[in-house]
Amino acid sequence: MRPLILSINLLRIRLHIVTKIGNNKNFHFYVLCGTNQTLYQRIAKLKKNNITAMGYIDSREKMNALYD
Repeated sequence: MRPLILSINLLRIRLHIVTKIGNNKNFHFYVLCGTNQTLYQRIAKLKKNNITAMGYIDSREKMNALYD
């Protein structure tokens, strides 16, 4: 399964994308929410096995690992 990282800045667009493509089992989606707790909670409430909400990442190494 290939990871797909979404880093779009608009809450409404993020949620729309996640709900539309969240049923695609060929990918695992990582949604970078940063400090946006509202978005993080909404993504987490979807309870989709192939979608992971991620909070703010302050480590460059951890962020780079997502893209590898």
